[in-house]
Amino acid sequence: ESNNRDDTGSVSSDESIDLDDLEERVVPGLVSRPGWNILDYHLYLLSNERGRDEHARRNSMYIFDGTECTIRSYEELFDHEVLAPFNVGDDPQVVFNILPIIKRDASQCHAGYILGYNHVKKTLYARYFDWIPHIEDLEFVWEDGCNIYEVSIHGLLDLLNECFVQEKFFPGQGILSMSPNRGSSRKSQKFDDPGMELVMTALFCQWIRDAADPLFGPAYLRIGDLKEQAAFYEQQCRLMLQRASARAWFYIRDGYVPEDLARNLELNAWTNDLYTYCDSMYAESRIDWPAPSLRTAHEIRQRYIRTQRAETSADARFQRLF
Repeated sequence: ESNNRDDTGSVSSDESIDLDDLEERVVPGLVSRPGWNILDYHLYLLSNERGRDEHARRNSMYIFDGTECTIRSYEELFDHEVLAPFNVGDDPQVVFNILPIIKRDASQCHAGYILGYNHVKKTLYARYFDWIPHIEDLEFVWEDGCNIYEVSIHGLLDLLNECFVQEKFFPGQGILSMSPNRGSSRKSQKFDDPGMELVMTALFCQWIRDAADPLFGPAYLRIGDLKEQAAFYEQQCRLMLQRASARAWFYIRDGYVPEDLARNLELNAWTNDLYTYCDSMYAESRIDWPAPSLRTAHEIRQRYIRTQRAETSADARFQRLF
């Protein structure tokens, strides 16, 4: 990290700090400090999964038939008539997650992705919307969205093999962006951070494991191998996110960042490991301090806030002496 370019300046030490801005934001994965921001996709993923264990995930899949979006239990998915054309039309979608798109500058953003599976095309997709819809309103806004990423299950596993086993490309290049079946590019928008694609990929693999028995059992003779591959690559994606997160938080675990270090940590999408994942590609590059949990990250934020308040209060008392 010491070789990162210093492309942007940090906040001057004599600038006033609004302590209200230091309070923990309800933005998944975003960690703000005066002069620099971290968008930690490890924490983003933890936030998305909070309260969603395997049982909850398996029993919160929605079937969208073009007019209605109906939640189905895991046991119902074993009934082949649930996804039969006479029940759900000719193009049923299985919708299983919603991901907000977070801006690094902490500005308000309502855009996001719906993750789903096209039962006819047999493809996983991330469908972009300028405004994240309510599940029950999909009928009215579905055509306003577009699939940015689209890949078959075998295509996804092949991509992950090329990345993590054959090492033909790095995760920082964007795993889903490497798919030959990439969907429509949304106008006037940059591509997503590689970390966002790692999150989507991990959730795709997780869903394959969750849905394999009821939805793919009849089609895959070796369903155990499919779930095993998905679990392996899901873990690889999570390790990438955890290692990059650990590196970033290693420097701020004491609750603050010195000004000179803040300049080095200024998030440059081309050099920082939170966005390139080059250093985090290899297991031997681990550091001793682990990636933080949501609780640990919250405690570090609060410690930083208390430190800044104490320093600001002491400085104010000193100024009043003159």
